[in-house]
Amino acid sequence: MRAESKIVIAGGGTGGHVYVALAIADGLVELGVKKNKIVFFGSGRTIENELVPKQGYDLVKFPGRGLNKRELFQNLINIIALKFAVIKAILIFIKDRPKLVVGVGGYASVPAMIGASILRIDRVVHEQNSVMGRTNLIAQKLGAVVLTTFPETNGANSNSKQLGLPLNENVVKAIAIRSEIDFKNRNKKQVVVSGGSLGSVAINEVVVKMVSKYRNEIDFQIIHVCGKNNYESTKEYYSRENCFDKVALHSYRDDLLDLYASSDCVVARSGAGTCVELDALGVPCILIPLASAPGNHQYINGKYLKDRGLATLIEQSNLEEDVLFELLTKRLAETVEIEPNAFNLDSKSRISSYLIAQYNLLNVVAGKNR
Repeated sequence: MRAESKIVIAGGGTGGHVYVALAIADGLVELGVKKNKIVFFGSGRTIENELVPKQGYDLVKFPGRGLNKRELFQNLINIIALKFAVIKAILIFIKDRPKLVVGVGGYASVPAMIGASILRIDRVVHEQNSVMGRTNLIAQKLGAVVLTTFPETNGANSNSKQLGLPLNENVVKAIAIRSEIDFKNRNKKQVVVSGGSLGSVAINEVVVKMVSKYRNEIDFQIIHVCGKNNYESTKEYYSRENCFDKVALHSYRDDLLDLYASSDCVVARSGAGTCVELDALGVPCILIPLASAPGNHQYINGKYLKDRGLATLIEQSNLEEDVLFELLTKRLAETVEIEPNAFNLDSKSRISSYLIAQYNLLNVVAGKNR
């Protein structure tokens, strides 16, 4: 870790965590913080190892991983590794004395927040979902200020601040695409189905059953992004049923935002990123929350869009081809337009401006001490 580093951003494990962390860092740089004043703490095992150095930031890797109640022996090893990780974080903080530690959730946030608490370094965490994650709850108990995505976040205390979720810059392009489409008069409606980058077996299975059963009644085009792990099996099923006149199948699309923007309806999980993107675009959607999501946060994320009139929710236990077809048909027949929510479009600058003002970060860049 470079001696001049003064701001630590800790966490990761999933793309959602890392993209938020990078957006916060980029926002700070855009407002005047030098890039070499920011260092990331991450796990040595997960996606931040690829994404963070690619964006030109330093990454300190920590041993161990999060706890899993089904792996008792592994948890004992992980607890020992966590103790070493905390010691490593404290030694780094003593050497470099950062002005601020920002956590985004994920394993590496824990040693960073514990070390910052012991040394009384200012600390902030960003919570993506509508239910506080375990790591961020620990950080909050250690005195971290919580920045939230949604207006109401279960578990967040009264000191939390809703500053939103930083969006991919491509969302602005996607909004422009959507504004040019005459959805009321287009020849054929379009539905996008996506279960995330790895795909969802449950969603894939019900969609292929729906297409097979109702193929003669389906008068809309389906773009099905099934995930890399499920592509061959899904392709084989559609081929066997001769359904490719109804479906365009893809394992992955890096222009998913553009697809959302050009769609009359989206069928997806209800992770925070997906919900915020659909909210910003104003795309009607049918959301199937992941039943095993901690604290049922995907259902609560989706309920936010339901209350806005944008989403219909199906719990996975009720997910059947007949139900999905009926809801899709109903949703596509609706003519009510929901105003896109622009709140998160400037979330990156809102968060970075708050951090700079609240914690006097530009003085750190100028070399001044507290």
